[in-house]
Amino acid sequence: MYQMTVTLTDDEYMRLMAEATRNDQPVESLAHDMIAQTLVQTATHQATTRNHSFVERLYHAGKVLNLPSKLPLTAHELAERERLAALLASGLLASDMIIEDRGPRG
Repeated sequence: MYQMTVTLTDDEYMRLMAEATRNDQPVESLAHDMIAQTLVQTATHQATTRNHSFVERLYHAGKVLNLPSKLPLTAHELAERERLAALLASGLLASDMIIEDRGPRG
């Protein structure tokens, strides 16, 4: 366990104290939680950025057809996915297909 001293301006301390009072927790506990949350958010953001960069490289290399977006699919895109799923579906489970591909036992 480590201990450190943090220097805050009067305004920063008053805002931190007000937030701790609103959350009904000690100011030290709130500060610790805020630091921990920031570290998690930073790590998550870095991982997301790395993943996006990787997918962009795959897209430019022609390995994926499109880049994902956070936008919901349009009605046309949903219909096209349904059409392709029906076209590609054989009705068999993947495990059954594997068993068929193995051929007869014996």
